[in-house]
Amino acid sequence: EYLVLTRADLGFGLDSSGETLALFHKQTGLVHSQLTYPEMNQGVSYARLPDGDPAWGYLPEPTPGEPNPTPPAPPAVVIAEIMYHPPLEDAYEFVELLNLEPHPVSLAGWQLRKGVRFRFPEDTLLEPQARLLVAHSPATLLTAYPDL
Repeated sequence: EYLVLTRADLGFGLDSSGETLALFHKQTGLVHSQLTYPEMNQGVSYARLPDGDPAWGYLPEPTPGEPNPTPPAPPAVVIAEIMYHPPLEDAYEFVELLNLEPHPVSLAGWQLRKGVRFRFPEDTLLEPQARLLVAHSPATLLTAYPDL
């Protein structure tokens, strides 16, 4: 069960430009929990994601009196690094992907678009915690970084 206190219940409102809010222990007077929240837009709430977690985040839909939603899992494969417009020449440009999953991920049918255009071959498999480079010029990159 959740306790919901509104402006009418408290006799004051929270500042949308951000402030510090503290919950004090009844017997000891010590701070039990404290939050400094940032500036927020109207209709957006700031919540622990999920409930009880130390991490805070924005909720596009407030959930008063209900559990906060669990955030979606991060993507299995992420863009870990990019090099664009290097000082020497475009041949050094690359995009690095990283597989965060504990199992291999097939990149069959995957593609990079919007700036870099690359379609992964159907047999591309990215092992757990492995990195994959998509380079403008693989030969140039290997010459500059032979340990790749």
